[in-house]
Formats: sequence, C-alpha cells, structure tokens
Amino acid sequence: HKAGYIYIAEPYEISIEGIKLLIKHGYQTIYDRDESNENQIIGIFIRTYTKITKEYLDKFKNLKFILRAG
Repeated sequence: HKAGYIYIAEPYEISIEGIKLLIKHGYQTIYDRDESNENQIIGIFIRTYTKITKEYLDKFKNLKFILRAG
C-alpha cells in the first residue's frame, strides 16, 4: 500500500467503483477518522456539498489531495 490513507468522508455517497479504483491502485481507504489517524491521511474523498474549511484542513497535517465526486 502507498504511504497513508484516503479518508472517505461520505462513504454512502461515493460510488463503490471509485473506492475500488483507489484500492486497486494501492491506497488504503478508511471511513472513520480520529486524532490517532489524522496524521496518516494523505487524501480525502468528498462529495460536492462537503464543506472544507481551513479549520477542517488543519486537522490533516500530511494531506496531499482532495478528490471530489460529483
């Protein structure tokens, strides 16, 4: 697996095919985040209506990208 996790912010709103592609390409996906894993998250998969604020982003010290479905 690649170094880090992809956090699936709205798992019931994201196509399973999209999640399967991430896994196929070596990413680990997680559906729950907490302080113990926020530093391991390198990407977030969101839907169009997810609010991304500076305060939200500040929780993810190693974030490299955000994927938006929609």
